Amino acid sequence: MSIEDTIGYQNDVPACVVCGKNVQGDRGFAKINHGGIMVNLCCPHCIETFQQDPGPHMARLAKIENYRALKQMVK
Repeated sequence: MSIEDTIGYQNDVPACVVCGKNVQGDRGFAKINHGGIMVNLCCPHCIETFQQDPGPHMARLAKIENYRALKQMVK
């Protein structure tokens, strides 16, 4: 697994699905509903990047959610 696969996982904070920047509180630029999943994005550039090809970013988000679920099971 690469470091990119764990963006937002270690700190358990909302993060931009494209670049990993913390979007907790008022730090996020936008939330987009993609297939019923709310996706955090931090800036117009990340929105454009996500809209061009959401597949890899959604796959990374799914991995992060799986790791978070496993972490809760271990506790």
